[in-house]
Amino acid sequence: MRHFFLMSSTLTVMLAAILVLGPSSFSQTIAHGKFVEVVVHARALENNGLADSPDRKVEVYLPPAYESRPAQRFPVLYHLHGYSLHPVLGDWVGVFQEALDTFIAKNPSKQMIVVIPDGFNAVGGSFWVNSSVEGGWEDFVSSELPRYIDEHYRTLNNRNSRAISGHSMGGFAALRMGELHSDVFSVVYAFSPCCTDFIKDMTAENSAWRQVLQLKSPSDIHRAMDEKQFWTAALAAFAIATSPDPQAAVKADFPYVMRKGKMLTIQKTMDRWYGAMPDHLLPSHVPNLKSLRGLAFDYGLEDEFTHIPAGADEFTHLLERNGIPFLFESYHGNHNSGVPVRVGTRLLPFMAEILVFDNIK
Repeated sequence: MRHFFLMSSTLTVMLAAILVLGPSSFSQTIAHGKFVEVVVHARALENNGLADSPDRKVEVYLPPAYESRPAQRFPVLYHLHGYSLHPVLGDWVGVFQEALDTFIAKNPSKQMIVVIPDGFNAVGGSFWVNSSVEGGWEDFVSSELPRYIDEHYRTLNNRNSRAISGHSMGGFAALRMGELHSDVFSVVYAFSPCCTDFIKDMTAENSAWRQVLQLKSPSDIHRAMDEKQFWTAALAAFAIATSPDPQAAVKADFPYVMRKGKMLTIQKTMDRWYGAMPDHLLPSHVPNLKSLRGLAFDYGLEDEFTHIPAGADEFTHLLERNGIPFLFESYHGNHNSGVPVRVGTRLLPFMAEILVFDNIK
């Protein structure tokens, strides 16, 4: 297990608090919050090139005090799920329901609203970025969705009380939100963030690229999803997100091309991929990252995606080099296995210590 911290005095105090937060205020009676499902119309997704509906399911967790204390307003945590060959929104509802109820029972003064949008689309996921093919997913998350939540629920409507987290594809997006939208979200937590750099198994060393370059249409991506060819579908989906081309057969340009049996690099497209990745965005967004109240990320040491540890390690070096406070931890676990527990033991305590709460009793 590896811990790496570059901390301001605030984060130093926060780290100590995470280790002790909870037990002293434990209650034998667990008051349960509840998830409510709403449908939010995303104007940014209208007329997208994949014919995905702009009406998106969103799960909203309302803590126990939301009903019992009608004068109280609450901070909001937005959580973004990862890329998948099938919808995973319900899985995350289960994870957060258990974690939040348990955490709030021990920490009744630290109640928050949690918002989980459904990002599953025709190709499995948008990587939560703006794309001329998929639509404005980044705009939806950073603008339209917070506006909807603030208008319909008793939120603390300011960046100091608004955070974002995510897993894998969602972790990639959460880091980008910290870099690009620190005026909206002041706290960021990324679990096993994918795609922070174009290295290891994202590159031509991954044999799936030969299948990707044989795709002829978006329906071929659907077929790869049906046949559980994860890497083929995921790499094509990342291309549609970061190097979209509405005129191309697969609606995207790829960073490689096959010629006479050899895979050659298309540097112009590769540069588009680099330009979307957190490691490469960081140097030009240092002030935004320094303005965050808190930044944390982690990965499992047995993560089966080799680019994730390598990219995250480089991200830590870039943060340190630029004097940006952060918390990082590696732990024994694969890409998914350690995450549900860490929602309760790492994510929620981190948010509880850094977000600004309304402490009306």
